[in-house]
Amino acid sequence: MFVIGSIFLGAGTDIDSIRMLLGVVIVGYGPALLANAFRAFRKVSESGNSYWWERLVDLGVLPFIGGWVTASMISALPALAGVTLAVANHVSDFALAIALAIAVRVGLEEFVARYFTERLNYLHPTEVRETYAGSRYVALTVRLSVFIFVTAALMGNDWRVWLGSALFVLPTVIGWFTDRFPNYPWLWRILPTGVPGLAFTLVVASATTSLVGSWFGPTPDLVLWSFALLPIPLLGLSILQMLGRHGEPDEVRWIQRPRFVWLYRIGGVVMLFVTMNLAGVI
Repeated sequence: MFVIGSIFLGAGTDIDSIRMLLGVVIVGYGPALLANAFRAFRKVSESGNSYWWERLVDLGVLPFIGGWVTASMISALPALAGVTLAVANHVSDFALAIALAIAVRVGLEEFVARYFTERLNYLHPTEVRETYAGSRYVALTVRLSVFIFVTAALMGNDWRVWLGSALFVLPTVIGWFTDRFPNYPWLWRILPTGVPGLAFTLVVASATTSLVGSWFGPTPDLVLWSFALLPIPLLGLSILQMLGRHGEPDEVRWIQRPRFVWLYRIGGVVMLFVTMNLAGVI
C-alpha cells in the first residue's frame, strides 16, 4: 500500500526513488521468503517428541533468519534512496517486529495444519500443474536485473558488480541440470546443512573477504573486488552440494539417528548461537 500510494502521489519519477520503493517491496517480501527457503514454515502435522522439537527449532531459527535479513535490508535503504532516511535509526525495531511476526506465523501454520487440513490442501495443494517451461528463464532474468539495479546503487555501475551478480545466480542455472550430475553419498554425509551449513557459509564468506583484503589492501576498489570474488567459493560449495544430493536409499544422517538425539538437540542449540554470533546478531 505504501508503494502504491507513493506512486500515485508522484514518487518513482527518478532512479533513486525507484530504487527506494523497490527496496521497500523487497523488505516487505524478502525476509519471509528467505526464511521459508531456509526452513519451511508449513509442515505436515505429526505427533511425537522429534516433531515437536523441530517445531521448537522453527521458533528459534526462522525468526532469527527473518530478523537478520530485515536488519540488513533496512540498513541498506538510505544507500538505495541516496538520501538519509529516519528508518535507518530503527533497524533493531524492524528486525524485532519481523522476528515476532514470523514466530506468530509458525504457530498459526501449525494450528491451521492441524485443524483446517481440507482448507489448507485446497489453498496449498501437494501437486500443482506444471508451469510454462520458459518461466524459469524469465524469472532468472528479472532476478538478475533487479539484483544488478539495486547493487549498482550501493557500489556503482561497475563490471565487477555485473560479474558478482552473475556469479550469485549461477548456482540456480547449474541447479537446473543437477539430475545429469553424479551423486556421491559420502559428500552428502560430510557437508553441513541447515544452521551448521549457514555458519560454515558465513565462515567461508568472512575468510574470502579477509583474503581479498590482504590481496588488494586498502584500495577504493576493495569493495568491488570483494563483491566480484566472494561468490566464487560459495559457488564451489553449491556445486559440492549438488554432487552430494542424497545418501543411500532410506539413509539418515548420522547426527539424526536415535542414539545421537541429545547430541543433535544440544548441538543444534549451540550452533544456533554460534551462527547468530557470526551473523553479528549477538
